Amino acid sequence: SALALELGSDVPFLLRGGAALGRGRGELLEVLPSLSGSWLVLAAPSIELERKTAQLYGALRSEDFSDGSRIERVASSLEAGRRPNIDDLANAFERPLAELLPEIALLRAALLVAGAPFVALSGAGPAHYTIVPELRSALEIVNRLGTERPFPMRILVARPVGCGPLIRGEKTIESFETL
Repeated sequence: SALALELGSDVPFLLRGGAALGRGRGELLEVLPSLSGSWLVLAAPSIELERKTAQLYGALRSEDFSDGSRIERVASSLEAGRRPNIDDLANAFERPLAELLPEIALLRAALLVAGAPFVALSGAGPAHYTIVPELRSALEIVNRLGTERPFPMRILVARPVGCGPLIRGEKTIESFETL
């Protein structure tokens, strides 16, 4: 765990897997139940921002931060087995990323037009995600995106996982229609 923390603040979380509330630098993890009965669509655009993390942290302003109440509400929702409120999924990096990469608005718009109920920033970006209750809904969003993407991107459909090893055998899906 100490070695993992030396590698990066998010490494202990990534090694543990599942849902957790991170405190401190990210090394103090409170295990939370995973969001069951949901599917995620993650869109990771091929957009490069030189020294992304340094630039984004440098662009943060005090108004980008919250008092922590939103993340506490997200944790409470997960503990109660509910999907978090969309407004609580805000991310401090949203404003700086939009200023440094104005074209990211095209990704958000494309996902919404494709049927995403909301679009949220994943980490420091530029990947964005949405949460839907059924696999069919996730695949419809992916299919609607089709070739009408504002720029090249990887689109992944995933389910939340519980705590434990995340490395499993790969399965190639030839077509979404076969699921």
